[in-house]
Amino acid sequence: MKQQQELLKKIGYFLLSAFGIAAFVIIWHCASVDSMIPSPWAAVQEAFAMLHKKLARYTLIEHILTSLTRITVGFLLATLLGIVLGLVMGWNPLLRAIIKPIFDIFRPVPGLAWIPLFIIWIGINETTNIVIIVAGAFIPVAMNTYHGITNVDPLLVDAGKALGANSSQMLWNVVLPDSVPAIVAGMKTSLGSSWMAVVASEVIVARKGLGFIILSAMENQNFTMVVATMFFIAGGCAIYNYIFTQLERVLCPWEHLKEK
Repeated sequence: MKQQQELLKKIGYFLLSAFGIAAFVIIWHCASVDSMIPSPWAAVQEAFAMLHKKLARYTLIEHILTSLTRITVGFLLATLLGIVLGLVMGWNPLLRAIIKPIFDIFRPVPGLAWIPLFIIWIGINETTNIVIIVAGAFIPVAMNTYHGITNVDPLLVDAGKALGANSSQMLWNVVLPDSVPAIVAGMKTSLGSSWMAVVASEVIVARKGLGFIILSAMENQNFTMVVATMFFIAGGCAIYNYIFTQLERVLCPWEHLKEK
């Protein structure tokens, strides 16, 4: 009986998803009539055409791999920086008093707002692209790490003290493990921010990548190519989200069990 209910639930979810996609495509098609918005079919045709031609001296695969490489490097560096910064602010009261006020002042500033300064300081090169991604993505990880560490279950802390754990043991064996769900949630948000940052950096700084294709298409008023490129960006996001979901199940298996 329970298995049948689960099956019906999955079928219902699938049908609702299919209905939502169909409704979106129909609305999109209606909006494209007698307007500059490309139709869904035209965008799909352009996406397939892009697979077989060079775009600004590079193939589409080269542009995609460039963007994915930047995303991977920038996201990993943003995660590392965010965890270290959140750990320092959350664990050490002295360093928290020094760093957190500065962090709180600059935290509301969007990472993309720093792009002009990064160009002046670093120049127009590959390092700038990575720095832009890091600046746009590290804050969610830092904040979640900080809140995770400062909101550890008091019962776990008391148990660790009762067992004679020193400060280092308390951090590595009690505090950080209990903060993993918060850190992973921050990483998930950071991943989305990384995609926004890489597209913005490639539009402004780079001469290769999916963001650069969008810029070139806009300059040529090829709006169909703009939408087609967005398909590939969406595909890249889907791949990374799937990988991250699997990682999340490994790091936080109990959270996955709660969903069931």
